Amino acid sequence: MQTVVITGVNGFIGSNLARKLCTKFKVIGIEMPHSGLERIAGLPVDIYTPEPDKLDELFTKHRVSGIIHTATLYGRQGEDVKKMVDSNFIMPFTLLEKALQNGVSFFLNTDTALDRLTSAYSLTKKQFADWLVFYSGKIKAGNLQLEHFYGPGCNSTNFITLMIEKMLRGEKKIDLTAGIQKRDFVYFEDVLKAYDVIIEYLNNSGTQNGYYEFEAGSPEVWTLKEIVLYIKEITGSATELNFGAVPYRENEVMESHSNTDSLQQLGWQPMVPLREGLRITINQEKVRILNI
Repeated sequence: MQTVVITGVNGFIGSNLARKLCTKFKVIGIEMPHSGLERIAGLPVDIYTPEPDKLDELFTKHRVSGIIHTATLYGRQGEDVKKMVDSNFIMPFTLLEKALQNGVSFFLNTDTALDRLTSAYSLTKKQFADWLVFYSGKIKAGNLQLEHFYGPGCNSTNFITLMIEKMLRGEKKIDLTAGIQKRDFVYFEDVLKAYDVIIEYLNNSGTQNGYYEFEAGSPEVWTLKEIVLYIKEITGSATELNFGAVPYRENEVMESHSNTDSLQQLGWQPMVPLREGLRITINQEKVRILNI
């Protein structure tokens, strides 16, 4: 059985991906020392921290076929730029160099669909993707740009999860922007299928070293206002939605949608429409939040 490494293995995407890949790979997880491991409890995953000496130990003990980098720091909880640089650039760059030194076949990076100068977060992500391109003559380098994903159990920093939680908890009023930004939201199970087909492609002995870029998203583009109003309808919430109370952030992206042609060529198609995905997510969040 081949061995793959997943960074951010206790994160929402990382843990769900580990659960999926454990059936066909030996999975090693990389997680920060202070992070919990509750999302991967019971999974046969070996855990390493990202310090250089621990990474040396990892590659000494294991013959790694591929690395899937899902760890990310968004900066949504007040983290400074240096921490984002360390998490989004320095750590994966160190891991990429270890991969090159140890004959790893492929490296699949999780990137953002945001323009590099939208925020410090997007800049750190794009800086690492640049190095992935630079080294792609020596490794099969995949880069998966994710549009906004959502699903049951997603972190509260996720926009859809946050809106669902606020409405289920009966918050009296939510201050929002005008909400005319158009977004492409993709259900997490469709995201996991995207990783699956890309990993299969990169892990194929017939695939040559090089840089392969993919985008995962949905063909549906909704405004944020439409999404929030639909969440209110499904939850039956009496929460007042105060659209226009919050100004748009600097460099706000007013329309974002994906080009999934590269993924479709591998046989991938998004299967869960937004309305269905929101209903599933809300029903499961009701169980978690309201115990019903």
